[in-house]
Amino acid sequence: MISQEIKAVFGYLLLLASVIGFSIAFAATNYHGAVLTIVGGLLFWMIYLNVASVEIRRPTGAILIIFGVLLATAIFMAFGVEQDIWGGYRIKADGAILSLLILFFGVMPGLIFLYFQRKPVTTDLLVPQAAVPVATVPEAPSPVEAPEPQAVEEPAYQDWEDYQYLYDPEMAEAYYEAYSDYYESKEGDEEE
Repeated sequence: MISQEIKAVFGYLLLLASVIGFSIAFAATNYHGAVLTIVGGLLFWMIYLNVASVEIRRPTGAILIIFGVLLATAIFMAFGVEQDIWGGYRIKADGAILSLLILFFGVMPGLIFLYFQRKPVTTDLLVPQAAVPVATVPEAPSPVEAPEPQAVEEPAYQDWEDYQYLYDPEMAEAYYEAYSDYYESKEGDEEE
């Protein structure tokens, strides 16, 4: 039996042949032939996918978008541009609108394929919640091994002597004197 990868490669070769035929017809200004080549290649590829049971999911949307753009370009060149008597070109409104409609309806299935083939959106919380601590039961020590007693650490600054360097009464008194002298001098300046 032929593997899925080989079947998919053969399908991609059909698409490549269609694009090469489109490019040749487009370069030769045979826009009707370019439209037939691109539409025929896409139809043969779709039929091949169904007959050969090929499973390709992700590139399908991109392929439909590319072929929709190529088809709209060929339609625009065939029906939307007209050469006048003096060699200039002018855009025909009907052909331009037709090519825009083809572009819309050619690209939309590809966008739908891409949308539905995206990875699913996760619904995790944006802000992680703190885990609830689970009470664990410590394992009982074996009768042969007794646990060693652990030293208990004493918290720092238990005595008043540890806090003495944080508060100096003489420094506080000097601060309040300077503060009162400063504001007394300010009040005297304002009165004058």
